[in-house]
Order: sequence, then C-alpha cells, then structure tokens
Amino acid sequence: MQQIIEKAEKDPGYKLHVDLEAQRVWDDSEEVVATFDLEPFRRYSLLNGLDDIGLTMEREDDISKFESQRGIHGGVVTG
Repeated sequence: MQQIIEKAEKDPGYKLHVDLEAQRVWDDSEEVVATFDLEPFRRYSLLNGLDDIGLTMEREDDISKFESQRGIHGGVVTG
C-alpha cells in the first residue's frame, strides 16, 4: 500500500486498475502492485452489480413459488 501512496504522490496522473475476477491491482506499466482476497459472496455481488435487493430479486421465482404454496393465511400470526 505504501508503494501505491508514494507513486500517487509523485505523479498526480497515476492510475490503478482493479480486476475483481483476478483479485489484483496493477498500474499503467502493467506491474501488479497488489493482490487481495475477497469473500466469494461479496465478489459475486460486485461483479454482478447486485445490492441486497438485487440479490433477493434473483430468487424472485423461488419466492413466488413459496408464496403461492403457503396459502392465503400461511405464516400469519394472530391473537
């Protein structure tokens, strides 16, 4: 990380590229300056542009099936 900070301070145009699939960071010289670990679930979410709602909507068919099978009053607590 210190290497990145030093290069950025010396060159205001210094650019980094992040590859989520390969979990690496490199600069314009194509020198890999860092690798990183990312939890598979978070990696999937980022690669697919999904937030919590988007992840839920991926299961929309399963949710609809569940709701149709539980009946009109299924899951409702009264009294």
